[in-house]
Amino acid sequence: MNQAIEGALALFNPSFSASVTQEDATKMSNLDEEVSFIQNNTPLAIACQPNPSITDELPIKINNLRHSNYQWQFDLTNYDGVTPYLFDAQNNTYTEIEDGSIVPFMADVNTVNRFKVVFQNAALSNPEYGSTIVMYPNPAKRGSSFILQGVSSQSSVVMYNTLGQTIAVSTKENEAGLQVTPIALVSTGVYIVSITSEGKTSQVKWIVE
Repeated sequence: MNQAIEGALALFNPSFSASVTQEDATKMSNLDEEVSFIQNNTPLAIACQPNPSITDELPIKINNLRHSNYQWQFDLTNYDGVTPYLFDAQNNTYTEIEDGSIVPFMADVNTVNRFKVVFQNAALSNPEYGSTIVMYPNPAKRGSSFILQGVSSQSSVVMYNTLGQTIAVSTKENEAGLQVTPIALVSTGVYIVSITSEGKTSQVKWIVE
């Protein structure tokens, strides 16, 4: 059974300042897992912020990890602002944050500054690349490949599971589009497929039943 071991709180109000003020609560150091929002190089247990705009972000810092497998859990009670996303710098993925969202991840030495909450996802909203991508079949059966339409044959395709682990795939162009096949049989679940071409990146979800 999962147990909450550490957390940080962000409060939004138009009267708050983006700078660190006496309204914020700094994070007290401890010897076990420690999570904080970072503002002006200051770790905060409670970050009082003005209402977020689509250019704002809240970096997250993680210290003193004791295990390999963790998960984020988000509570958006009373939040009604711009849609937040969790950005994972290691995998270059964005996950929309909803009330009760759970995002598993595997920790390593690079996890300290790996995550941040952002309020604009260029990959999801880029009108030039990503909005025209078609993936099928989706959902798919285990053992299936999938076709991407609307992407270049020179595109780089990387697939991740919900733990952030890379799933090896092969790609082949055919008449239908770019065929992507996992090298090994994958389990049922949701996978993130990251497609990069000419400096533009988009992520789409692939569901395996």
